[in-house]
Amino acid sequence: MARSPRRALRLRRSSALVAWPRGRWVLVHNFVAGTTAACGGAVLSMLAGAGRPYNVTELGRALRRSGDPDPATTLRRLVETAILVVPGSAVAREEASWRRTWRWGPVAAAFHRSLRDLRFLPIEESEVLLRARARRRPPPRVIPEPGPGRTPLPQPRIRRGVLAHLMKRESIRDMSGAPVNARAVADVLFAGLGVRALLRIPVQGDLPLKLAPSGGARNPIDGYLLARNVKGIPPGTYRYSGLRRELERVGPLPAGTLPDLLGGQPWAAEASAVIFLVASLGRAMWKYEHPLSLRMVLFEAGHIAQNMLVAASDAGLAAWPSGAVSDTRVEEALRVGGPDRAVLYAVVLGHPRDSGPQGPRRARSAKSSASGGKSGSASRQVRASRSAAQRASGSRPAASSARASRSRLRG
Repeated sequence: MARSPRRALRLRRSSALVAWPRGRWVLVHNFVAGTTAACGGAVLSMLAGAGRPYNVTELGRALRRSGDPDPATTLRRLVETAILVVPGSAVAREEASWRRTWRWGPVAAAFHRSLRDLRFLPIEESEVLLRARARRRPPPRVIPEPGPGRTPLPQPRIRRGVLAHLMKRESIRDMSGAPVNARAVADVLFAGLGVRALLRIPVQGDLPLKLAPSGGARNPIDGYLLARNVKGIPPGTYRYSGLRRELERVGPLPAGTLPDLLGGQPWAAEASAVIFLVASLGRAMWKYEHPLSLRMVLFEAGHIAQNMLVAASDAGLAAWPSGAVSDTRVEEALRVGGPDRAVLYAVVLGHPRDSGPQGPRRARSAKSSASGGKSGSASRQVRASRSAAQRASGSRPAASSARASRSRLRG
């Protein structure tokens, strides 16, 4: 019995592409797959007409007509970098999920998606790069020069009220690994995500009012606790309910170490707990369809984290925030995912390593600035040690994403 002829492979242009020029090439980036290809004129001409599926033979002819000497190799590389996709493939299905869910356009999607799973440099490499950069161009001033027309203000009342609590906040990364208690963790979670009232809005229903502001009360950010060494809370991962003020168990502690989840930062190894702020962007997209709303969600994560950090300092904990997260690992640990979910920020909690009768060691002298009296010279006020600089800098992203692959296509 004769075999039926094999159906020729059909390909179409990805629906998740953005492009920008670089030299004589145009870089075409698939923001869902996280891949990039440098394309010439022949490829761009072929892609312009490949919005629907075409037989590979037809696409090869189009490339050859435009001057590509090796269409087969070009098509193979375009498929490898997901610039061309096979209808019904895993990449095509993931793109379809993005089209159904994402409401903020391809530019915002490319920005959001392209920041995932970055490779972060160790502090030593980062310092080498910064020194080399400083030789090429000096860093911009952090403290602006005073301008004309200055108006003195009364001294802030830093010894009482909310300012007294804010004065305690400091990022302390040197942790002992000692257990923290559930009461302190509960206070920190409530400070950022606790619900103090419900607001009933026509059409939208009941919206929670929290201690941190939220655009339109859409509250797109949830808190997930990774409890490593917390008295009263079994080790594992949890989702926090600010309305019921309780934890919902998600699963066990993930394999590996905390630095594996936080961009390889070694000072995370002795943390007792980590709170991850995870966005459900669809909550904001439903009401606000302009891409500006993505910026507002990022701002909200900062509001929540600051509340948590102040509460942690007030409870005597060491705490520091981190935007360096290993996205895929964290999503797997928390069992979250999808086009509209994103791990935005982390608040790391523990006990300071060398706390004693005078409290944790401070790397800088704050005597002059905390006194509320006349300010001294900059040299007296700012005494930053090398350890303080290390704690302040954290890991930094390398120039390229670990997921991104590049292929230069001539054509």
